[in-house]
Order: sequence, then structure tokens, then C-alpha cells
Amino acid sequence: MNQRTSNAGMALLEVLIALVLMSAIAIALASIGRTGSQVWARVENGASPSAAALARFELLKHFEAIPLAGPQNPLEQVLRVEDDGKTIAVFSPDRGWWQASWSPTAFTFSQVGDQPNLDNLLYVDISDVTVSFYGSKMPRSPSGWFSDWHNATLVPQLIKFEVTGADGRVFPPLAVQPGKIERHREISASSLFPPG
Repeated sequence: MNQRTSNAGMALLEVLIALVLMSAIAIALASIGRTGSQVWARVENGASPSAAALARFELLKHFEAIPLAGPQNPLEQVLRVEDDGKTIAVFSPDRGWWQASWSPTAFTFSQVGDQPNLDNLLYVDISDVTVSFYGSKMPRSPSGWFSDWHNATLVPQLIKFEVTGADGRVFPPLAVQPGKIERHREISASSLFPPG
């Protein structure tokens, strides 16, 4: 008398389980779609984070490889700051001239004469880049932080790039040590063995 017929509907428990499973699948698909759209937007707006990190590494490598300035090697032959204040060019003997330059849209690092592309973008959507250096401008002058490159005759000990995004976000400073390789080659009069 209490028999089930073959055309009976689904139980309430079965409907609830199916509803929970379909909701979980819908949430997972929405999450995948959102992540995909964020990745696509980043690719359209510029370099990927890994390409930007590689470009920053290239900048560090080139700045560290420049020779130190001296009487036979003036500063203009190894490091130049353009008059517009938006380009710094560095020379390394084995790599030639490279330049860090910035505009309202991007901060790039490329070989002089090459067109910037997605592979050498350090930052995109920027509003400002502030460049300062630490060191002495001339022999026997005091060391300190300077933003004015005029009258400088020595390779600075540090160069700091401070980048502000178009949205007002301030990126961590990018500091480079120009001539690092050459500085480490110098032998101290007090050492018996050369460094390295």
C-alpha cells in the first residue's frame, strides 16, 4: 500500500544536493573567468610582472658593470643624464650604451637606439620618476644625496629611482650601485690578497 511508483519525482534531499553542486561549479567558473580577465587586462596594459623583474635585473646588471670615472675616463664617457632629466644613459665596455628613460606612460630600459618594447618595460602607467644619487660630486667634496647632476665628475655610489604610478601608488625605490664590479676589483693597500 505504501509503494513507490516509477514516475515519482526527486526527493527534497536530492534537489538540495544538486543545487549545492551546481552553485559550487558556478562559483568556480566565475572565479576562473575573473582571474582570466585580470591576466588579459595586465597583458594588454604592458609587461608581465616577470618581464618587468627581468628588465629591472638588466638595469642593475648594466649599471653595476660601468667603469668608474677618473682623469682618463671622464664621467660623460660612462654615465650621462640628459638635459630633459628623463633619460640616464650608461656605458659598459662589453655591452655598449644603454638608457633608462621614462615618460607619462612607461619607464623603460633599452639599448640606445632601440625602440622600447614589452620586454624592457620596468613600470607602466606612471606619473613621475624621481632620480637622486648618493656620493661626492667632485673629488674631496662631501658625500650626500643629490638630485642635481650638474658639476658631477664622479660616478655616484648609489642611484635611486622613485616611481609613482598614475593611480598615486608609490612603488618601492629601485636602487642601483654604479660601478659595483669595478669597485670590488680595487685592491686595498691593507689587504694581502685581491678581493674575489
